[in-house]
Amino acid sequence: MKKLSAKNNTIFAFSKNNKPALFIDSGETIEVETLDALSNQIRGKKI
Repeated sequence: MKKLSAKNNTIFAFSKNNKPALFIDSGETIEVETLDALSNQIRGKKI
């Protein structure tokens, strides 16, 4: 299984100029790490 990390593969706009972040073979399993809409700035409930 291959993993695609958000740490080094974050983009903020879709473009035909973006390079592929990962190449996989047909049928291969992948795990994709994502960020929330605020780039994970909200970590938890603060009181």
